[in-house]
Amino acid sequence: MRRRYRPLRTPPLATLSLVMLSLAVPSLAPVAAAEEPPEILEPQDTATVPSTFPVTVYPGTYLYCDTDGCFDETFQTIRVEADDEPAGSESVDDPMEVVVEVTLEPGQHTLVAHGEGFLGGPGQSEPVVVMVETGGGTDSGDSDEGGSGCRVSSPRGGAPLLALALLTLFGRRRRRP
Repeated sequence: MRRRYRPLRTPPLATLSLVMLSLAVPSLAPVAAAEEPPEILEPQDTATVPSTFPVTVYPGTYLYCDTDGCFDETFQTIRVEADDEPAGSESVDDPMEVVVEVTLEPGQHTLVAHGEGFLGGPGQSEPVVVMVETGGGTDSGDSDEGGSGCRVSSPRGGAPLLALALLTLFGRRRRRP
């Protein structure tokens, strides 16, 4: 005797409503939380630095959403790249700054800080150009000016991922015989 399968009990209108709701939720996210990419605080753009120098980075945040809502989470690791090559990385202990020690050859280099989150996507800083001195000079990039300006950023569109996750959950739901 052939087993007869019942159709999925989720009406198409309910599925469509859930997809539409998942598309609307990220538009509400800036009210609850906002992503901030990492930012290189020191050295300043166009600074002259010695061959080994510290790069001070504000780690930034990413948007993490679960059943309790959406929250800003600090990136767990900061990775500094020089000319698209790895130059150093550090775990984030202080949510306000991370210091990564970098050693580079003399010449001009472009630094970019990447934030890596356990549950969120990667974030990337604006590039900073530094000139590494030949010989053991002093760091002229020292400055007490903290960048305290406001930064406006919009969250990445997480709607397609959320919609895919919901549809996968509904699709994998076990059917009763």
